[in-house]
Amino acid sequence: MFCCLGLLFTPLPTPVIISLITVGISAFIYVLSKPKPVYPPVDLNRQSIGTQGGARRCALLKDDKLMSYYYEDAKTLYEVFLRGLRVSGNGNCLGYRKPNHPYQWLTYKQVVDRAELLGSGLVHKGCKASTDQYIGIFSQNRPEVTITLYYVCL
Repeated sequence: MFCCLGLLFTPLPTPVIISLITVGISAFIYVLSKPKPVYPPVDLNRQSIGTQGGARRCALLKDDKLMSYYYEDAKTLYEVFLRGLRVSGNGNCLGYRKPNHPYQWLTYKQVVDRAELLGSGLVHKGCKASTDQYIGIFSQNRPEVTITLYYVCL
C-alpha cells in the first residue's frame, strides 16, 4: 500500500507540470469566457397570440393595439421617402452592385430625378395617373424596380 502512495507523490517532470497547468488555465478561461445562452424574448411555443376575429398578433405587444407606423411624419411610403431625404440630408438612398464589385449608391435626389423621368416617359407613352392604371415589371432585381415603386408613390 505504501508503495502505491509513493508513486502518487513522486515529483513529476517539469514539462508534465507545465502541461497540466496550461490545460487547467485554458479550461478556467474557457469556462469564464464561453458565450452565455441567448434566450428568446417569448415562449417559442406561443410566438403569436390569437385575437378577436381569428387574427393573430405578436406576443411581444403589450396590448391588442397594432402599430400602423413608426414615425408620426411618415405614414405612407411617399412620406417615408421624404423623411429619409430630410433626415439624411440627401444621403445615400439606393445601393446596388455588380458581382465581385463594390456597392454604388444613388442619393435621394438622384432617385427622385430618375423616378420623375420614368413618370414623364410613362405619361408620354399614354399612361394615366389613376388607380385603374397598372404597371407590370418583368426584370431581375435592379435599382430601376425600386425606382418604379417610388414613382408610383410620387
